[in-house]
Amino acid sequence: MKKCLINSARPRQRLVLYGMSEARLNGLRSPSQIRSEMEVPAPVSGTVTTRTANPGEVVDANKELIRVTDLSTVWVIAQAFERDLPKLRTGSGASVTTAAFPDRLFRGQVTYIDPAIDPATRTAKVRVEIPNGDRALKLGMFVNVAFGALQQSERTVPVIPADAVQTVSGRPTVFLATADPNVFELRQVSLGSETNGRYPVLEGVNVGDQVVTTGSLAKPGAIAGRSITSSNQEYRRCPFRSCPD
Repeated sequence: MKKCLINSARPRQRLVLYGMSEARLNGLRSPSQIRSEMEVPAPVSGTVTTRTANPGEVVDANKELIRVTDLSTVWVIAQAFERDLPKLRTGSGASVTTAAFPDRLFRGQVTYIDPAIDPATRTAKVRVEIPNGDRALKLGMFVNVAFGALQQSERTVPVIPADAVQTVSGRPTVFLATADPNVFELRQVSLGSETNGRYPVLEGVNVGDQVVTTGSLAKPGAIAGRSITSSNQEYRRCPFRSCPD
């Protein structure tokens, strides 16, 4: 009797490992509930990145059918020169830029440093984990990595609201506050791509400059030289975040 119970428990445990619920297992006691097909839920949520089997195909017990990848966090494998390895530490910060998103900066942490040096390149692999909630970074994408421990800080540029930008003589322009609260300086700027109603300013203003964000629309006749006179204008400090070159 004991041997019979053990033999019946093994298939049940196997079905549990496949992800079958207790309710479904208990239903198998009825012949009408037994089916030739069984759903096998994925152990993790993610994206199917590999599929090696098709419906109706006979597969071996050890064959990989599909591969599910959680892309909410990705690994970036960088190569660091051996002279820089003593400065790198797991847990230190790193930033990533890519040509696919020139106006974005992705930040992460070093999670692993390979103890082996590639004799051909004299480099070691360094793994950086990057949060990727919007799935912007793709598998196999080429990126540039800057390590905080090596003082490879990214360029910081100001980001301004879209309503602070006006077009004057066909060029994007902003109005900067001066020492006189009624006088504003006209400044042409070069902008990056707009994101969520904000522009990174690649050239023309600096972090900390004050720009007019309300009532900045001026008549062409009101512009004289490099400054304009206005009253009751509202302005605030230009907000900024770190952006890539």
